[in-house]
Formats: sequence, C-alpha cells, structure tokens
Amino acid sequence: MAGLATHSSAEPDTLVVRVGFEERESFIEDAPDTYYLTEYYRPYPLVLVRLPRVTQDALRELLSSSYRLSLPKTRLRHGRRRADGTRLFHS
Repeated sequence: MAGLATHSSAEPDTLVVRVGFEERESFIEDAPDTYYLTEYYRPYPLVLVRLPRVTQDALRELLSSSYRLSLPKTRLRHGRRRADGTRLFHS
C-alpha cells in the first residue's frame, strides 16, 4: 500500500504509494512538485510522494485510495464498517 522509498533513484523523505497507472499520471500532472516518478518505479502501479510537500488532506485521500486498491474485491463489495456500524468506503 505505502512505504518509504528505498531505491537510490528516489529523493530523501519520499513515500511510495500504490495507485493505478492513470491516477498516477493525474497526480504528477496536477502537482509535479509533490508527486513524481523515476525510471526504476515506472513499471509499477506506484507514485512517489515528497513528504515535505504533501498536505495532510491530500495524503489522507491518497492513502485511502491506495488502501481500497489493496482490499480484496469481496471486502469492497460489502463495504467496510466502523465500530458504530457506519460505512467507511462505498463501492
């Protein structure tokens, strides 16, 4: 889902986040100072995120989206629920 970038091609303080290929291109086009890619990571459905540049809200949305990509399809179909029974995600 997400982790610190460890390959030498990534800048320091970079997070690697799983995203779809189309979504990745949108992130990079919309905010190239925050999101980027290196040749090493290009073949994978990931985006690199400069942690000092990303806002809390943007990071929260990005991680939520990445989490949904990581869920098995059956869990997505039924939706996740909080302890109070309200849904977290809708399919």
